[in-house]
Amino acid sequence: MAAVESKIREQGLPDLTRINGKLKEVFQADLWREYGRQCLSRGKCNFVCPTCRCFDVYDVSSFDGKVGKRIRVWDSCHFLSFTRVANGEVFRKERPSRLKQRIYHKYCYSIDEIGNVSCVGCGRCIEVCPASIDIREAVSRALNLAQEVAVR
Repeated sequence: MAAVESKIREQGLPDLTRINGKLKEVFQADLWREYGRQCLSRGKCNFVCPTCRCFDVYDVSSFDGKVGKRIRVWDSCHFLSFTRVANGEVFRKERPSRLKQRIYHKYCYSIDEIGNVSCVGCGRCIEVCPASIDIREAVSRALNLAQEVAVR
């Protein structure tokens, strides 16, 4: 963890212990809509991330219905279909909400769930993003915004 934290700090992110609370302060910021408009929701960032683990489950049966199997497939929180629940409701219809979900999962929710951030700082997501979204830049901007709000 120390090596990962060091690498992330080299990339310009602040102390990881501060991220959780500060990001929660700017949850409703316009910044997320800005990034959401840029995001193409292709899911490439999820598929190259060593810590993304979202999946879906499909039941497939034979034509006669006598044989079936359950298939688990990798999925992406950027996909509109990922947020569809059993009754058909889609609760993250807008791209900004889905992009923010990924960032907050990496830097907030995983701290709540497992006690650590789930971004390892490898930069793979940045390299494959067709919209050139840099997760480190987004988090830094959000933290700067939280600092500005605190000063006011």
